Amino acid sequence: MLRNLKNTWVWLKNRPEGPTLVFFLGLVLYRGRTFLIHPRFFAEEGSVYFANAWNLGFWASLFHVDSFGYLNLYAKLGAGIAAWAPSLENAPFYTSLMGMLAMVLPLFILFLRKGRLWDTWWKKVFLATLIVTADTNAEAWFNLVGAQYFLALAFFMLLISPTANSSVGRNFSRAVIVVSALSGMIPTFFAIPFVWAMRRTEDAERRIQLILLSIATSVQWILFIPKLSENLAKTSAVDCLAYSAWFWLHEVISKLLPPSWAEALGLRFLGLFQSDPILGATLSLGCLSMLGGALVVFANEKTNRTLACGFISVSVLTYSLLISPKIAHLSPSLGTRFGICGAFLFWLLALNSISRIWPDISFGRKVLVTVFGVLFFGTATIQFQKYDPEFFTGQDWIRQVDRNRNRNPSVYKIWPKKWKMELKRSR
Repeated sequence: MLRNLKNTWVWLKNRPEGPTLVFFLGLVLYRGRTFLIHPRFFAEEGSVYFANAWNLGFWASLFHVDSFGYLNLYAKLGAGIAAWAPSLENAPFYTSLMGMLAMVLPLFILFLRKGRLWDTWWKKVFLATLIVTADTNAEAWFNLVGAQYFLALAFFMLLISPTANSSVGRNFSRAVIVVSALSGMIPTFFAIPFVWAMRRTEDAERRIQLILLSIATSVQWILFIPKLSENLAKTSAVDCLAYSAWFWLHEVISKLLPPSWAEALGLRFLGLFQSDPILGATLSLGCLSMLGGALVVFANEKTNRTLACGFISVSVLTYSLLISPKIAHLSPSLGTRFGICGAFLFWLLALNSISRIWPDISFGRKVLVTVFGVLFFGTATIQFQKYDPEFFTGQDWIRQVDRNRNRNPSVYKIWPKKWKMELKRSR
């Protein structure tokens, strides 16, 4: 094992991007160290996924559709592996590990896979910083609840990069695309504009990916339609549009302003949207459309048009369809995991647009872009150290296991506070 690790390190060190990749992996491990040293179950990770894997068994729980209305294959696989752990005390370590693997997957694709949108070292650093600071309060870090959002980032990157030449690379891409699409609804929102844009592609491997993506998307939508009808019946369309557009805008603003400033601005506009939803929807959707349209005008080519349609559909549909019943109860400082994917697509679009027109823009505009870059990296540094205490507090898991060792069924208190998990059988 030590020899394999040494060979891997030598391989990374000899690649130009290797040391940078190791640096960002180190940042991820540093920020998420608590979840590996003191692993715990987090919210639905324990109360839904692990509880089902433990109570129903691995295979029965794998394709069980939960109350969310869609399939989350990766979370179910992770929970099933944890349920097979040698001891219940160690089970949260495996779910945390699976969450970490989903988090670092986009980083590996970014640094080890060629892509026109990240063809320089600075672009890679920019996108890596965006990935590491994507969830500003660490709500989605190292858990199966948030894994689907980082899988979606890997999904986006594989679809907009050239197809692999090797059979290993092609099979890897197919697996990530299928698992991501079967682990959440967000990839299916992006699939709509992407399949349309690639419908006439002559790349044989891309056509295979489109077929797999279409099948996975169809499965998810067939399962989700009943839940969709229920969600839309509980919230007005205007409220959905107002909140979804605003939360997307907040995710973009939060990458350029300190967290306290972004939250204050968010609360101010949120009050406007609550008092006049129609005005709020018009303003926020107008800003969203103007930003996206301007970037497409700057670089009017196929990739940009696909990204623009993708981030608009992902941003609006994520809030409108997935969480519409509780959208009015979210504040700009919480629920940031729902905005990760839309904001990432926006910054991909912005990066592609700026890089294509950079040689032709004036010195003054280059200075302006540089100022935005400084704001971005400065804010990222602040956000990297930001944790929301709600997501880092809860009962000690080992003590919970000791207390419930001879009880059946057993009720466990998990993170964050007030969350519980019931295990109905003992080993």
